[in-house]
Amino acid sequence: MRWANPDEEPAVKTVILSEDPAAKREAICWAREREAKEGAGVWMWWTDWSRSDDGRVVATAVCKHGDCWKAFRSHLGTGRMEVYDVELWAIRLALRESVSERDTLQTHGVAKVAVFSDSRAAIRRLEHLEPAPRRQLPRWINRSVRTLRKAGIETEIHWVPRQSGIPGYEEADPQANLAR
Repeated sequence: MRWANPDEEPAVKTVILSEDPAAKREAICWAREREAKEGAGVWMWWTDWSRSDDGRVVATAVCKHGDCWKAFRSHLGTGRMEVYDVELWAIRLALRESVSERDTLQTHGVAKVAVFSDSRAAIRRLEHLEPAPRRQLPRWINRSVRTLRKAGIETEIHWVPRQSGIPGYEEADPQANLAR
């Protein structure tokens, strides 16, 4: 396993706004503008998770592919996982698929991958790479971001409020629940 150097900066750009109503409106407006630019150099991802009555956890990442939605899910079992860990896993799903499709993304002129999550705790966790328990997911995510950057594709991970009325986010929730 490769640990981050103490002077190594996280590669991922994160955007978290405050909880006040004006900031929430700004986040929603920004996300809607990005969603409208789909196909114009930005590949949009939305993440969510769900837990079934028996404790099984599922992480989900969705993106729009042409006129339909494409969902990627990971069943994480019944272990005790914090919400931010499951959200990080969903972000990892989105970036893993982006890395595997990077040649196609370059061909189609995609210059940015934008991932939207409603978990500020998960997004904040990405800012810390120093060795510690439960830091493997942030390191995997940052490694994926560096791989995309080498291909000329920047990555941004944004916080958006729940129930924001943004179509991508509204699709992520039922997709996560379907996997239960």
